[in-house]
Amino acid sequence: MKHDPYSLLGEIVTCEVQVTLRSGDHIGHVWFKHMGDRTELSAFGFDFKDIDHEDDIPHNDCGLSYSERFDGFCVELKNDKGDIESIKEESAGFLNSLVTSIEITDCYKEKSCYTCEEWEPGFERCRHPDQPQSLADDYMAPRDHCCDLWIAKGKAAG
Repeated sequence: MKHDPYSLLGEIVTCEVQVTLRSGDHIGHVWFKHMGDRTELSAFGFDFKDIDHEDDIPHNDCGLSYSERFDGFCVELKNDKGDIESIKEESAGFLNSLVTSIEITDCYKEKSCYTCEEWEPGFERCRHPDQPQSLADDYMAPRDHCCDLWIAKGKAAG
């Protein structure tokens, strides 16, 4: 794992978080992304109460689904033998009680999806990734994201 809370201090970062659910010897996992300017406790704020629509279901390996009709969750936890324990139409509070661990599995700085001009009209096309984007860099936050994007697209000026 590349998580080092001091290397990205003050940056907007994305943390990939794994939540483990356990009932007896049956387990399942839910993965979600947390984005913010801090890499510590706020990334551990997963709560099934925040899920109130099928589209809110994060990536998982346990068949997690949400039924608006029953206002409840269904999940299938598996053991080492492949046996399945089905939990149906349970509340968010019940599923939260099955959480046995929350772990940051990766942490990284996101790249911008904007070109220099789209990021802010005062910026010009990057001439080189080590140079400022514009005179605005003297008093604004660094805009190294857009340099990375131009290079990734092969459009860096030479």
